[in-house]
Amino acid sequence: MQNNDSVYIFGYDEFRILLYTLGYTECEGVFMPWENMSSERVIEGIHHLVRDGFLIAEEDGFRAEKNLEEILRIIGDHQGGFILKAPEEGREYYCYVGNGSIVVSEKLWEKKDTLRVRKMDQAEFAVWRDEIEQTDSERGSAFNW
Repeated sequence: MQNNDSVYIFGYDEFRILLYTLGYTECEGVFMPWENMSSERVIEGIHHLVRDGFLIAEEDGFRAEKNLEEILRIIGDHQGGFILKAPEEGREYYCYVGNGSIVVSEKLWEKKDTLRVRKMDQAEFAVWRDEIEQTDSERGSAFNW
């Protein structure tokens, strides 16, 4: 798990736990399979999330870290969603619209069962989308997030 400002990287198990903590038992669009988890996997996932500060233990349960909770709520209660495809890379991004922001989820092919989520305002998203829709030769080395 990793956090860089508004970019988060999670394993599928941790992401499922986070969504479930907020009451979401399924989620449209995220590029990961939904499956039942063993008790051991749940306990291990909760341990990692608490250790890394993404889940906060409270008297009556757990809550997600504030910025992360905002991202998860946009995903769970989004007002619209769509898929963007990078023309030459073959990558797909699922985009959720809500609360004046856009959250983008992407399956990471470099690391098994992992995805990245990022929240952007509409102006930042427009710039990012333009970069995604360019070809590799048009983009040069300026593309990263």
